[in-house]
Amino acid sequence: MRRLPLLGLALFVACASGDDGSDDDGPRDAGDAPVCVPDTGGGIQVDCDPVAGLGCDVAKNQSCVWDIDADEGACGCLVTPLARGEDCSGGESCEAGHACLALSGDVARCHKVCDVPANSGCEVVTAANPTRAYTCAPLRTAAGGVTQDYGVCFGVGVACDPFMLSCPNGERCGLVGRATACVPEGARLLGEACAETDPCRGPNLCVPLVDTNGQTIPPKCYEPCRVDAPTCSAGQCVEVGLPVGLCF
Repeated sequence: MRRLPLLGLALFVACASGDDGSDDDGPRDAGDAPVCVPDTGGGIQVDCDPVAGLGCDVAKNQSCVWDIDADEGACGCLVTPLARGEDCSGGESCEAGHACLALSGDVARCHKVCDVPANSGCEVVTAANPTRAYTCAPLRTAAGGVTQDYGVCFGVGVACDPFMLSCPNGERCGLVGRATACVPEGARLLGEACAETDPCRGPNLCVPLVDTNGQTIPPKCYEPCRVDAPTCSAGQCVEVGLPVGLCF
């Protein structure tokens, strides 16, 4: 049975760009920003891609903006296309593929939107910061729900390779969200139950999973493997939607 990763990263609630909010805390209301109405279609187009910012009328300077509460894309006017990391204000003030959010007590900034199920969309952020690990983090909405389709690229620590000793003394390469980053060395052994506060001894990874029926598999220590060149001390290497495979 194919197993899928269960994202264990803490959820954030972002505030609208005009509010005093926290930097990866939750969504902002895209409905209070000016929008462009397409020439055809009878209304606001929502079938667009907020990760790439595509699917809208470019001739009208439209960009696909992430409506966090609805967790979908909506076409809007790109008023002042600010770059990633810049202070912003308003629903459509960031360049395509970004959202203006106030997260973790920080001021509102432009954050890269990403695809939560695929854990993709953060490649441009990673390329600009190759020593830092990023994962696609879902956000908690103003209504208390959790985004399922889209999130923001969130830095989780120093990037590492679980097959190399690249972390400082006392640390090892572990799993944070769905990214590999340097974490404190743990004591749990292969196959043992583990937790974020009780991690595995390297090079094993503490991974919570769900099966294809949606049933939760409690986290335990798994042996990592390279999917393109699998080597497992026991079992076979299985791709589970993480940067590395796991031996089962």
